[in-house]
Amino acid sequence: MRRLAVLGGVSIALVAAAACAVSEDVSSPPHEEPEQSIPDADVREVAVGSDAPAPTRGLLCSSDGWCETLLPDPDLVVRDIWPFSDRAFAIAESFTSGIKVLEWTSTDSTWRYIDDNSQNEALAELAVGIWAPSADEVYYAVSPGTIYRGTRPVAPATAWSWSSERLPDNNPANVNHGDATQRRLTLGVWGTGSDDVYAWYSNTIFHRKSEGGGAPAWVPELIADDFDAPDEHIFITGAAGKSPNDVWFAGSRRRGTKEPCDVLVRKTPEGYRRIADGVVPELYSDPCTAREGIPQVVGGPRAWPRKFQSLDGERFFALKSWNNFLRIEPDGDGYSVNIANVPKTLLDAPNLISLWGESEDRLWLGSTFFNSNRGVVVRGSQVWGDGGVYEYSSIALNGAPSNGPPNQIRGTSNTNLWAVGDRYALHKTTP
Repeated sequence: MRRLAVLGGVSIALVAAAACAVSEDVSSPPHEEPEQSIPDADVREVAVGSDAPAPTRGLLCSSDGWCETLLPDPDLVVRDIWPFSDRAFAIAESFTSGIKVLEWTSTDSTWRYIDDNSQNEALAELAVGIWAPSADEVYYAVSPGTIYRGTRPVAPATAWSWSSERLPDNNPANVNHGDATQRRLTLGVWGTGSDDVYAWYSNTIFHRKSEGGGAPAWVPELIADDFDAPDEHIFITGAAGKSPNDVWFAGSRRRGTKEPCDVLVRKTPEGYRRIADGVVPELYSDPCTAREGIPQVVGGPRAWPRKFQSLDGERFFALKSWNNFLRIEPDGDGYSVNIANVPKTLLDAPNLISLWGESEDRLWLGSTFFNSNRGVVVRGSQVWGDGGVYEYSSIALNGAPSNGPPNQIRGTSNTNLWAVGDRYALHKTTP
């Protein structure tokens, strides 16, 4: 069968066929890392770090209700945030403090460091992402390839307890993980709950579980190593879902500078199944072609899927390129894909950085502004039809533009929304 969706002059299809099972062969040897790599499974306890300093003035809010929160250090670049109704966890980095993990609570509206600094002692290179199944447990990822887990102290203890594990790289040794943006894409941690946590690194999906009665560890469940050429590789770039019995993963099949092919993998109780894939073309100017027995995402720009997420476990959203975002949803016995973009009349030359779906038809987008490093937030409603409505949601404080686009927008509702970036963490509590 073939499903076709048309939106705003852009046509895209998920060409359906019988989706075949993905190989679960995990025999590929891990890629050897340099001696200076982050150590495995180090467990430490240390007192919580400093609070943000007391404000010397009233905290500023934008005209659309985005209010600043005071960070502990003035040069922190906040990379990711995971909010709850009364608190939020964030991961940030700076030239002076290195990579830091923070917690904000609504009781005193204060950010506090909660990490033990082991990530900096181990020479971590990049802050990647953060995820928390509850207010008492936090996971975060740092490059190269390391996942940290923290648990809240129980009185009389006052320090979070942290452990870490280095993940193997199962792509061939000749694979280049790219620049900082790409290295952040190909590593992450996420789950459907405390007992169902996944990590992805390079071409491998890991599941945290106990085997043979041992302590929980990151067990590789899928290694995507079905390459068509020596210089080809597959990267996993995100995970989403709502149920342990139905989890999706996004990725990209690449070969040099040629057209990348979108990869979608679905895990159910029956195992892992490739939902979408393609054959990388021989020429740079050619598009991906269909892979036998597997659907293909057709159309759209040549770019890696980013900010992969789902509201209900059936409809999935992702950024696709500088001004394209997509929705994947069931359609009969197949799937359909819609692509939308911010109208040029509202935002010329955007570079979409972040995406959060408040509902199926209401999205929040963070972007640069008119080829500058100024950051803007755009709210889109009914975006999957011709009548989509887009409007700015100002994050300018006291008339001053933000320091760059929001690296992440996340929320729990339209009255608990965060936008974080270079030296700012803005909180919106008004609709």
